[in-house]
Amino acid sequence: CKVARYDANYRNLGFCKNMGGLGAHSDHDYSNLKTFVANPSMCKETLQLHCVERWHENQRLKVPVNLVVFDLDETLTLATFMPQEPEFAEKLDWNPASLSEGDWNEEDLLEYNFETPFVKGGSRLDKLRRMLAEIARGEGEAGQQRRALAVLSRNPEGVVGVVNLLKMARLDNFFSAVWTLPYSVYRPSGAYQVNGEWRCFEAPVASVPDYKVHVLHHIVENPSKWFPQLQAEEVLAPFDALQDMRVENVVVIDDERAAFSMDEPHPAQALRYCKVARYDADYRSCGHLNQLGGIGAHSDKDYETLRAFVERPWQFLQDPPPEVAESIDDPGLDRTVSARLRRALESEETDKLPRTRRRKAVSEPDLERSPRESVKPRTNSFCVSPRTSPRDEPGGLGLCDDFDLVELESSSPTQAAC
Repeated sequence: CKVARYDANYRNLGFCKNMGGLGAHSDHDYSNLKTFVANPSMCKETLQLHCVERWHENQRLKVPVNLVVFDLDETLTLATFMPQEPEFAEKLDWNPASLSEGDWNEEDLLEYNFETPFVKGGSRLDKLRRMLAEIARGEGEAGQQRRALAVLSRNPEGVVGVVNLLKMARLDNFFSAVWTLPYSVYRPSGAYQVNGEWRCFEAPVASVPDYKVHVLHHIVENPSKWFPQLQAEEVLAPFDALQDMRVENVVVIDDERAAFSMDEPHPAQALRYCKVARYDADYRSCGHLNQLGGIGAHSDKDYETLRAFVERPWQFLQDPPPEVAESIDDPGLDRTVSARLRRALESEETDKLPRTRRRKAVSEPDLERSPRESVKPRTNSFCVSPRTSPRDEPGGLGLCDDFDLVELESSSPTQAAC
């Protein structure tokens, strides 16, 4: 049972983060917990998208959504695997047919990145394409795009690698721009699409704190710097609606909480967002991977929920209107207790296990490298002893004389799987 987490002004302590508590917001917690303990088989795990509109001063105006910003890793993908070819991250005209033999092929990359083994019945990529088309079009006239879609990714391959992966999956046509963090002097930070052609440009990533929620606010305040399409002589739909945006005109879809809120030193919030469910699982031939995600990875309801949220986000209002919001500058606060208990936003994320595949050994062990990971000397991957028998050593295992002892180097600390 996962207890709900929330941030709130709490008694005389001021604003506290990451609070919880059984029954803190609903008496249904008690009956639900008793039901679960009595009949756990009746409460199957659900890993679904969670959409929220935070309360804001314009909430009653039912402001429409003009821009939808997606994450790539573990949001559009279940887990991200990229080929090791240098041209993949350097050339927008990269051709998947150039994949070297023995490395990833196009079919494997699409399957491992985008298709889900957890839901039967149809291709996840096909469902993603339908959802993206419907979100962009909305409930307007057929063939007319009402909303702009973009990708904001924290990805070491840079913007070219992200665009090439989207092009391979035939998802790139739905997006008007792609931006990547962190800033690098060696790679462009942005790409935009005009008439089906992708072009790189320098998005003002270096001018913004290295957090997605701050990028969101900078996009709203300076849309023409993030969408070069706005610099054309004639600005057409859906870009015309981006010129006078407010934060509530944007929906952010991500698998990490930090993409939606940040406190010190520069407070910022996304007002409309969707949190993609995270989970650990044995994934295809990769073994056990943590921090997996993906829209629709475990339920087709994700697509309908996301479509409904983008169309009418005010129906997903979570926070009640504030009555008299306490300020952390309130002189009535107990400063000693408040300073001791007030907690900064700490990431709940753990490091991701390397995205690797396991292959069958032929003559000797072959540990698959993580895509685009730096090449390690073979001696760092495994050591093979001379042909000696463990039988000769005290406490030997009684194995045959032609046994090869192989010591594998662990790629991550030992973790318990629950």
